[in-house]
Amino acid sequence: MGLELGAHVRKGETGTLVVFADGITRTEDGENGESVERSIPYLKSYTVFNVERIEGLFAAVSTTAACTYFR
Repeated sequence: MGLELGAHVRKGETGTLVVFADGITRTEDGENGESVERSIPYLKSYTVFNVERIEGLFAAVSTTAACTYFR
């Protein structure tokens, strides 16, 4: 999102790992022809940065917000 707005993370800054845990339930046909529900857990990870470590974001966001507000 930041790149789309013309912003970038300062050189040398490190992010924080955030992990999202959830699960999906799938229905499959069993050996006897009956439906069996199977739960599949998964993890998804993201690297996030503090907004103060991103250069050019405030100018882009304030311009975007103003354009959205005055439409």
